[in-house]
Amino acid sequence: MACCSIKQRLELRSTFLFPLISSRRRTVPAGPKPNPRYFFWSGNGSPKSVVANWQRSYRRLFILADITKPDGSAKRCHPHMFRDTFAVEMLLAGVPIDQVSILLGHASVKITEKHYSPWVKARQVQLQQSVRNAWPVVAPKPAISANKRRRLRRNQGCRQLR
Repeated sequence: MACCSIKQRLELRSTFLFPLISSRRRTVPAGPKPNPRYFFWSGNGSPKSVVANWQRSYRRLFILADITKPDGSAKRCHPHMFRDTFAVEMLLAGVPIDQVSILLGHASVKITEKHYSPWVKARQVQLQQSVRNAWPVVAPKPAISANKRRRLRRNQGCRQLR
């Protein structure tokens, strides 16, 4: 997949995503010259200029959104965050990692595993169960008051003298 051109990637993603968005696509108003093969591109013009236009639009969007860090400083945002969020939410919803890999356009599932394996829900559940099995639950000892503890020590001392 890494050897594909931008145009081929756009076509591939349109092929996989078209069934998912076809019903919602009807509600999006058509552009000046819609192309049924692409969702975000009319097919006219250079793919690089389309990418530049989208990047410029996202920069404006992030400025308007005014996303900040907890300390109040501006957070560096980029469109790739949408891709990461999509992948993580799909994995947390239980979608198999091989299907998420296809939707992301990765050449191999290993690439997806490398970047997103911590969010695979089945893996998280399995790890939690392994930890529970390794550390059996021990019933807590009942709390003993200081007075009762002293009496027990005295009684143990008396038994040792006998």
